[in-house]
Amino acid sequence: DRTGNRILTPTTETIQGLAVTATSRDKVGVVAVSAGGSANATVKVSGAVNVADTDTRAWIASGAKINENIDGTHSDQQSVLVSAGSDYQALGVAAGLAIAGPGAAVSPSVGVAVLNLDTEAYIDDGAVVNARKDVLVTAHATQNVLEITAGIAGAFVGIGGSAAVIVIDSATHAHIGTDRTTGGTLVANVDDSTGARVAAGGNVLVSATDETDIDVVAGGVGAGAVGIGAAAAVTTVSKDTRAYIGDHAAVDALGNGSSLAGIYS
Repeated sequence: DRTGNRILTPTTETIQGLAVTATSRDKVGVVAVSAGGSANATVKVSGAVNVADTDTRAWIASGAKINENIDGTHSDQQSVLVSAGSDYQALGVAAGLAIAGPGAAVSPSVGVAVLNLDTEAYIDDGAVVNARKDVLVTAHATQNVLEITAGIAGAFVGIGGSAAVIVIDSATHAHIGTDRTTGGTLVANVDDSTGARVAAGGNVLVSATDETDIDVVAGGVGAGAVGIGAAAAVTTVSKDTRAYIGDHAAVDALGNGSSLAGIYS
């Protein structure tokens, strides 16, 4: 809702067994406004800058043994969930108004949002995870950014301008075990005997999703005998969204019981 607060309903799931979850919800608003006037010359500058670095992770570490020995005393609804979720909302407003008489008026405005967001859920190599029903490893990330900039100047010489810059670097990973190389670096001391071990009587799900919504408005107005208005909007988005099973992991899903619904394909 652009006229009010954004309404977000988190996804929830009922689990019998073990749930390891991490969630991050951020709502940031930055507003900068400047205005002024004079008989001769006026310069008004405004800037709204938002820099964020978030790291949201849920994991079962190497050496952990979850439901190592399953027998008839365990519920057939027994599941294991490892889930990480992050939601980031940013609002930036930068506006400037400069008015002068026979002189000059200059009004530049700049809005900047730089977001570095990491969301990860995983079962590490060296861990043993068993469940009579399902094993779920999920990572979900959402970003919603609204940036508005405006520069207005009125005088004999009026120069109004604005710039909006948005940079998003988002990594969303869900995995069981690790790849043989991580970021180009060889993972030491991991082989088929030490990889992650996961067994489910039902299903195994490894899922990663990342959704981004960006709106940018930049405007510049210059009024006078000499009027110059300029505006620029720049958006750079870099995403790394992965769901995978590592090179040395062993995963068994017998597929008993109900199927999983709502899976992206």
